Amino acid sequence: MRVSELPRSRRVFGYLVAAVVLVMAATVVTGRPAHAAAGNHNMTPTGAAWSQCLDIRSNAPGTNVWLWNCQVGNPSQEWWWNDLSPSSAQDHVYLVASASSSYRMCWDLNSYDVGTPVILNYCDSRLASQRWAIKAYDFDRPGYRIVSVGSNWYKCLDLRSYATGTRVELNWCDDSNPSQRWLWRWTS
Repeated sequence: MRVSELPRSRRVFGYLVAAVVLVMAATVVTGRPAHAAAGNHNMTPTGAAWSQCLDIRSNAPGTNVWLWNCQVGNPSQEWWWNDLSPSSAQDHVYLVASASSSYRMCWDLNSYDVGTPVILNYCDSRLASQRWAIKAYDFDRPGYRIVSVGSNWYKCLDLRSYATGTRVELNWCDDSNPSQRWLWRWTS
């Protein structure tokens, strides 16, 4: 079967896996974070049911991650997904760093309570609150859930509204909730 004959969701997942492999290879070869290696890509999650991207207003610790109109080339909407998992892992775990902070600031949580906002903090791969996983929906539905690993994989990125400026927060993972479905937009 040719790649072009695969369902779109499988192709996107395949591209994501290929990007993860490139990240891991670049880190091993260069000994530096993979975002410094040529040929790798940043990605921003975009809503499956709306056309907005995850964004930040500043790179200060504690800044909320929020929903904003997608702007190609805007570094505050570029996120580097750094795979922390061994290559043999079934479920990969990521540290999500902001391009506009030169990859020094990552998604973080102050707690795992429902409604806790996703904020920026200095990247520290040892913190469970900064570890995220990507879970694909069934092949008949496009999109992915972004799951907090520190919440024992029970809480997902969610929105209370699709309005511009809505902060991203945690909620119980719910496959039927469209505000927890994300697609990927390559940003560089």
